Parts: sequence; structure tokens; C-alpha cells
Amino acid sequence: MAQPSPLPYFPATTLRPDILSDLRESFEKNLVELEATPNDASLIARLCANYEAIAQEIKFAEIELGSLMQGVYTIMAGIADKQLIFRPEISDLLLLAMERIQVCAVAIDSGSFENIQMVENARISDLLCQLPKTVANGRNEAMQELLALLAPEVSAQSAGRSANDVYSELLALWRKYDVHTNADLLFFLSLATPAEARSRFWLGKNRRVLLLALAMNRHAREPVDPAQLSAAALVHDIGMSFLPLDILHKSSSLSESEDHSIHKHTGVGSALLINMPEWQESRRIIDQHHEHVSGKGYPIGLRDREICDGAKIIAIADAFEAISHPRIYSSRFKRPFIRAVLEINSRSGSQFSQKWVDVFNAVIRPLKYELY
Repeated sequence: MAQPSPLPYFPATTLRPDILSDLRESFEKNLVELEATPNDASLIARLCANYEAIAQEIKFAEIELGSLMQGVYTIMAGIADKQLIFRPEISDLLLLAMERIQVCAVAIDSGSFENIQMVENARISDLLCQLPKTVANGRNEAMQELLALLAPEVSAQSAGRSANDVYSELLALWRKYDVHTNADLLFFLSLATPAEARSRFWLGKNRRVLLLALAMNRHAREPVDPAQLSAAALVHDIGMSFLPLDILHKSSSLSESEDHSIHKHTGVGSALLINMPEWQESRRIIDQHHEHVSGKGYPIGLRDREICDGAKIIAIADAFEAISHPRIYSSRFKRPFIRAVLEINSRSGSQFSQKWVDVFNAVIRPLKYELY
């Protein structure tokens, strides 16, 4: 791996957490950008420089994390030397490994050695160092073991749940957020529950989207009526359940006609509410939840101020669900929490409202284990 120019660091006897956080944030930003252009040599060089800066900061604080740092260095060198093809799973491993390095460094610096999992760290380091030399089949197994060690939530199995279980969970969520339920909301719930069963990838989707949407709305002091937001959360994607399974489960790029079919799904949910005057706010949310603040969304191309708050909330909640539970992963492994959070933030001001991304950031971490 090419060595970057020396950085103007001064030795510190203790760790500087703010500087370490800033360096890691820069590393994460470049990593997300690299996913879009994995062969960009300048981005790879910047990523390597980010890593070296983090390594220097930890070294100057006289913190010993040599094995973990060496493991990450090996992956970085493998990418730079093209021994490893950069793909989303590699990105996830680097994000999680750097998060673990920061947690361990801060714990050692503060004397909290009980938070350091030495045996796991040694195994993680071994797997990272071996990865570039591992043959393809063994490499997939090694990456799955690494993901399970670095982020146990990605390998968590969802327990089998009946329609009654799903129904009860959503009713409990409404009680928690003081949503007044009526016959209409219960009807929407009765439609959404079997629709969720249409695809094996949607298990728990309604609850997760509704939970995040209601939590964001409450944090912002409920500018959107919680009942209207709930109806939109349940009905907004119901049109997707009427699409052929070969489109819903397709892992390769969609054709132009398939993409057009996907884009029409918002109209189905909207049409369900067209003759229900008391739910027109929900209908507006459904119509607009794929609009982007940049004006590049669909179906109309509305811009920031033209999009209602409810649609901005559902857009983020729905996208977080899609990123953290994507089709391209097996039903066993999900993308790590940190990766999904970074992806939402990377689209702030372009796809998503910056104001509502800030709200998302304020509520997301306490919800981690309820959303995974």
C-alpha cells in the first residue's frame, strides 16, 4: 500500500477522542463514496491516508492495538494492490473494524479494560489478515464469521411470527406512542399484515418502519398527526405486494419496464384512500414519499418545501429499512447498523431533508436493537 505524506501530528500522552472521531468520520465518508466508484484510485489513496492518520493518533497515545490495526492494514493493502475486489461486504468489515478500534482505544485510554474482548479481537485480526489470501469459497465463510463477530445483530435470526404476533406488536406500538386507534386504522393494519407476508424479505417491515417514523415524529414534537403518519406507514408500500415475485426478489438490475412498475406502486396506496376524506393527509404522504428534496425524485419531482413533513419522515424510515434489510443479502445476514446510518447521512440534503436526517440521528441509536 502506498504510504501517504506524513501528517503534522504531535505526540500526545492521552488519546484525543474528538480528533479520533473526526478522523474516523472522514474514513467512513470516503468508504461510502468508494462503494459508488470502487475503482477510483484517488479515493483508495484518501482512504489509506485516513487509516494512517488514525493509526498515528493511536500510536502517539501509546495505545497498543497492533493486531487489530494490522488486520485492517492487510485489508487496505489488499484493496490498494487489487488482491481484494472492493464490494459492500468488504466496506462493512472495514466500517465495523474501525468502530471496534475506536471503542477499544477509548476503553484502554480510560482504563476500562473490562470492555476489551481480547479473544475476539485476536480472532478478528487473524481472519482479517488471512482474508486476501483465502480462496473464494473460504473467503465468503470468513467474511460471514467476521460480520458475526463485529456486529452480532447482522446474523440474528428472526423468530417465526404469526399474523397475530405482528398484529399485536403494532397495536402495542400505537399504545406506546399514544396513537388513537379507530376502525380505519385497524382496517389498514388488516391489509398491511398479509401484504407483509408476500415476500420472505419483508418479515417485520411494517413494525420497523412504523417504529422509526413515530419515534422521529415524537422527537420533533409531532408536527405530523401520529394517526395520519401511522396510516401512511402501513399503506405506502402496499402496492409493492401486487408486483410479481421475480421483480421483488431480483438481485440484478431492473429493466426499464420493471423499474416503471416499481415506480407506479405509490399510486396503489394512494388510490385506496382517495374516497376517505379524513385520511387525505396520509394520502399526500404516500404520494410524496419517493420525492427528493433535490427535485430528482418521483412521481412529480417536487423540491424540499413542496414535500410534506410526513413524506420526509417516511422516506427516511423506508430507506433505512431497505438499506438494513436489502434483497441482495441472504435472509440470514443483514447490513450492519452503522452502514445503514451512514448511508442515510450521505444522502442528507440531496434525497432526504437535512432537518429530518438530524432528527433521525437523534433517535436512531437507542432504537438499534428494536430495528434489527
